[in-house]
Amino acid sequence: MKNTPWSISKANLAHQCTLRYHLKYSKRVAGHHIESSAGRIGSAAHQILEKMLKGDDFRTAFVAAAMSKLTRTEQLELKTYESGILRFLQIFGEWRTKMGRPEVYPELQLAVTADLVGTDYWDSDAFFRGVLDISAVVTKNGEKFAIIVDHKSGDVTEIDKYMDQLDAYVAISSIIYPEVVGAQAAIHWLRAESSLDQKPIVWGPMYYRTEIEETILPKFLKHLAEAEERVRGRPVPTAGWYCTFCEYQKTCPIK
Repeated sequence: MKNTPWSISKANLAHQCTLRYHLKYSKRVAGHHIESSAGRIGSAAHQILEKMLKGDDFRTAFVAAAMSKLTRTEQLELKTYESGILRFLQIFGEWRTKMGRPEVYPELQLAVTADLVGTDYWDSDAFFRGVLDISAVVTKNGEKFAIIVDHKSGDVTEIDKYMDQLDAYVAISSIIYPEVVGAQAAIHWLRAESSLDQKPIVWGPMYYRTEIEETILPKFLKHLAEAEERVRGRPVPTAGWYCTFCEYQKTCPIK
């Protein structure tokens, strides 16, 4: 494919608006980068989780993630995430203990070639790249399973909205870890409210290798092939919810 390496966000952009894709990836036009306060806070919360999973306490992780990047108001907003982060780490820690304390890899960078062989993330032959917020291989009843958790800092919604992303991670994890018999991905909602009985971790289906190879992997490859096909023609602007985040709003012909 001409437009490799793909990522799930890059493929989704191709499906959404070919003009924005063309400007961003083909022409590499700078545009006006739009970074919301919520986006900065969410990114900092991701960093806190990554650092705490590597052994830092909340205060140390908070200072490293927030002090040089966020305004005072944003720092105060980020502080409200503390209870949710600690709640997640407690639940996740209990799960790790139950599963025999498997090695956990925060912000794991994975890549596969067009021949569906694992490769280094930055290799020139990378066909698809993905960054997994949390990845682990666990053993249950003598069998190995890949586990993926993706943090989301937005409002809690249905997991179905993110299944293309989660299924992509399941697909590449099954390639990177050929020893696993299945894989399962979950969303961790940073903003889940215990007072509203919102679950901080919502699991997708457990896929066994046969289903991954016969259903999930072909679906994933079809999504990428359709993205490639869409961007071969003349770039056309398409309006949608994603326009709010587009860096080319000022010059868009349908703004």
